[in-house]
Amino acid sequence: MPLEYNDYSPTPSGTNIRRVTGIDGIAPESFFNAGYSDLTTVMNIAEVYGFVGGRVLDWGVGCARLFRHLNPSLRTDAVGVDIDPINIDWCASNLLHGRFDTVKPYGAFDNTEDSSVDLLYSFSVMTHLGESDQAHWLVEINRVLRGLAVISVHGLYHTAVCTDWASIPDDMSEWLSYGFRDSQANNVDIQDIAPDLYYKDVAQTPKYIRDVWSKYIDVVDIIPGGFGMLHDAVVCKPLPRTV
Repeated sequence: MPLEYNDYSPTPSGTNIRRVTGIDGIAPESFFNAGYSDLTTVMNIAEVYGFVGGRVLDWGVGCARLFRHLNPSLRTDAVGVDIDPINIDWCASNLLHGRFDTVKPYGAFDNTEDSSVDLLYSFSVMTHLGESDQAHWLVEINRVLRGLAVISVHGLYHTAVCTDWASIPDDMSEWLSYGFRDSQANNVDIQDIAPDLYYKDVAQTPKYIRDVWSKYIDVVDIIPGGFGMLHDAVVCKPLPRTV
């Protein structure tokens, strides 16, 4: 299902972009191109695993970095959610398609029914949540999902290339053994609205994902470096429903 490369939508301000990336001075063209590339990855993976259309939920929509490029056939019933009310307001005011909801950090997809989402995707959300918060949201994702989820995480490649502690043998050995690393330091992106130590940098191994996430959702596949080698892509489906 081809995307619509849409770089004619309203351009978010540098402040809005910074709330997504934590970086000042990113050119809008780079922001748009990266969003198109990441959504292309999502849609290619989703197509391989059987997605042919339906209701889409963008968890962590920010200022629509990926969402703006959705194929027109998916836009009518598409939903973007985020804990950042500033960017949710921007999306609602500037995009002509989709619905946008603010969710609470420890909340739920309040306006989304059980088993109603055909494709949920999330780029760089699980890369910032601690273990208990990941578990909380996996339960909620499993609740609303009837199709497929594609979720990015910091895995082995990102850890080796982008973290200082990966060069410390004891730290790396401890991480590989346990499978989860929590920076225990607030990430700057949305520190003005996120509770203390809610939004930080984390990394996890494929084994951790299979062992722990599988308690809450069906882990179908883990694609190392699936998102431009930077993030791994985790493909999930809902667990069988109990009657």
